[in-house]
Amino acid sequence: MNKERKLYAALQGLVWSGFVIGSTYGTYFMQQKGISVTTIGTVTAAASLFAAILQTVFGQMIDAGKFTWKFHLTAAAILNAIVLACMMFPLGTLGYGIMLAVYLISLNTMVPVMNTACFYYAYKGIYIEFGSARAFGSLTFAFVSLLIGRLTGLFQENVVPVGGIVLMMLILMVVWMLPYYGPFEKKTGSSDEKVSSAHESFIHKYPFFVVLLIGFVLVLTLHNVISVFLLLIIQDVGGGSQEVGIASFISAMIELVVMFGYVWLRKRFKAEQLLLFSAVVYCIRGILYLLAGSILSIYLIQLTQAVTYALYGSASVYYANDVMDDSDKSRGQGLVVAALTIAGVIGSLLGGFLCDHYGVRTMLVVFICIAAVGVVLICAALRMQRRSKASA
Repeated sequence: MNKERKLYAALQGLVWSGFVIGSTYGTYFMQQKGISVTTIGTVTAAASLFAAILQTVFGQMIDAGKFTWKFHLTAAAILNAIVLACMMFPLGTLGYGIMLAVYLISLNTMVPVMNTACFYYAYKGIYIEFGSARAFGSLTFAFVSLLIGRLTGLFQENVVPVGGIVLMMLILMVVWMLPYYGPFEKKTGSSDEKVSSAHESFIHKYPFFVVLLIGFVLVLTLHNVISVFLLLIIQDVGGGSQEVGIASFISAMIELVVMFGYVWLRKRFKAEQLLLFSAVVYCIRGILYLLAGSILSIYLIQLTQAVTYALYGSASVYYANDVMDDSDKSRGQGLVVAALTIAGVIGSLLGGFLCDHYGVRTMLVVFICIAAVGVVLICAALRMQRRSKASA
């Protein structure tokens, strides 16, 4: 049992570190190749759109037993390693754009499948505390961010794909070592459950969940632009790529406080309460970035990651698992991650356009307003859920 816990924590660390390559330093790599911010935003948006679609498709296929989570993670890691190797050669704007998009799509589809693996082991009687494993993901992300930031300062942009290839090879090793105990045994269930699964649409079964996800799509657009365009935000106050590494390190490290303590939080607060709180703080965080005037202030604002993405990352996974029927759990996890990737479509396209034409500050104002609308929708969704429980 200790073997599964340790390997699963390592998997979380390696997969999330992949986002250092694709998101945190993807913008830097593309800029160094002479590609405009608008083009980078368009590439990221297209990748997010396709990933959002594929996350739900792959979730349904895993639920249906078409292939296993181990197969998906293996195939995605191999594909990413090939793509990153290609990025080390001269490709031109179109070539680099396609390669980065494929990498981001493949990496994003790995996240819900990795989350499903945690509950797979729980189903097989092997308990893995998701919050602690996810915290290790943040810890690894923090150190990889710092390391890549330092190495790019010394060796320039090709450190990015090389680092990514190393991560993908390590992911393959961990996935290969993780034991597999056979597929989920399909529960026969009642006839009512069978009818529900076969005939009711997902939206009809979980209307409150759909509205909540729409709300979080809007809130997470702010998260997306801060993540993708962090380099530009830092450049606006006089920093550079090494400061991006430090800022990312701070935010990832502070996530550990919440993620390691999520078991304590879960005993005292409902997942939906934590989700709403994180959404409200996201808006506050955006305002703080808008007012920031120095590198030090950016570093201090990164501390709010503890009560924004750290809370969302853990609470949303547990929330989806709690409210979904067994036949919908992988699809639910796919939709949770799809909310972030759909937010990437809006954030990357609109954010890139606003940065190029109106500047970073205007971009932040727009996305703070969008996030505020998302908070209103989340409140409405939770009200719908309470009414649904009361009438059940």
